[in-house]
Amino acid sequence: MVDVKLLEKLNTKEKLVSRAKRHFGQTVNCLEAGYILEDGSMLDFSGKKFGGSAGTRAMDHREICPAIDHSGKGISGDECMSFFQEHANAIRFGAYGSSRRGYELDVQVDTYNEPTVKQVQRLTRCCRVLSNADIMYDIYDDRKNRVAEGVIDKGSCHKKVTDLVQVLNKVK
Repeated sequence: MVDVKLLEKLNTKEKLVSRAKRHFGQTVNCLEAGYILEDGSMLDFSGKKFGGSAGTRAMDHREICPAIDHSGKGISGDECMSFFQEHANAIRFGAYGSSRRGYELDVQVDTYNEPTVKQVQRLTRCCRVLSNADIMYDIYDDRKNRVAEGVIDKGSCHKKVTDLVQVLNKVK
């Protein structure tokens, strides 16, 4: 188990976001994104910066560890992912599927983080780009327990994202 107090001391929100953007790069392609940050930018998890292919998310969300200074103490991928989401106020995000078979947007948010206006705008934009996408969601509490899950599949993209934010507010 990692020392969260040490991680918090070593990793301000600004440092986390800066390191993540520098290490992974950013993308405007919703299919490549792994996280949506507070400012609405998306981290590039296609892996193309490391020799992978563009146009798809090839990296796992747990691979966010290089953005976190853990002072050589060791930290698991799950701990990295949870710490990054909470302390960078990042939304874990993934788009799956194809234009032929349809897309699904997989969104994980935490009840202790309120999505920013820019994050909501980015989700709406991705929903529009992938126009036939359903939004699958998981919402976690501060103890990392899933408190809500579901699929939003009817209505416009704006309505889908608004419905997601309403679900989050009800769970809080």
